[in-house]
Amino acid sequence: MQFIDDELTYREALHRRKSSSAQIDALVTPASRLPPSQQDHYYAQAIGRWIPAREGPEVHSQSLLENQGKATMPRKVKWLELPEAQDYPSAADYLHLLVQAEGVDATVQALQDAPITTKKAKDILRAAGLPLLDVTNPHVASDLLKIRTGVRLSPILLVRGNLSSAVPLHIADGYHRVCATYYTDENTNIPVQLADLILGRPAVP
Repeated sequence: MQFIDDELTYREALHRRKSSSAQIDALVTPASRLPPSQQDHYYAQAIGRWIPAREGPEVHSQSLLENQGKATMPRKVKWLELPEAQDYPSAADYLHLLVQAEGVDATVQALQDAPITTKKAKDILRAAGLPLLDVTNPHVASDLLKIRTGVRLSPILLVRGNLSSAVPLHIADGYHRVCATYYTDENTNIPVQLADLILGRPAVP
């Protein structure tokens, strides 16, 4: 498991829960659930850190509350210029759940041909009708760690929805990266490749 540090997660924990000791206590794993060699510590999920049992969840919860206004924002999200090669097969795997194979091939090709544009994190989630995944999701946590350490993320692959037909936007690849970016700032501009869904092979000119 990868852990993320205090500076990043104060804001995330408080984003998900009201600021009360009881609720933040729920983010702490009791030592009794740990292996014998670790039962002198607690694992505080909210900050991704083991803490000595003598501090206890009550002491650490108070620390979280006292420091909520002192948290520093993670560094600016960095992006690759183009999606990574494996993102397109991942998008195809997802699209195979929605359309026939010919439509998948044509749509993925359209994504590869699409220019890079930018869309805000909040707008992508709203248009897709998807919830913001919790920071305890291992893939979101991994992407947050990349953001915190300055690792470049791969742009997102989007298939355009249709408002008149109530068809939502589809995040063909990059849902976890969108959620991680949202936690840094919901107005963050995310580089995307956006294409229409093609249900058959495009006509040859």
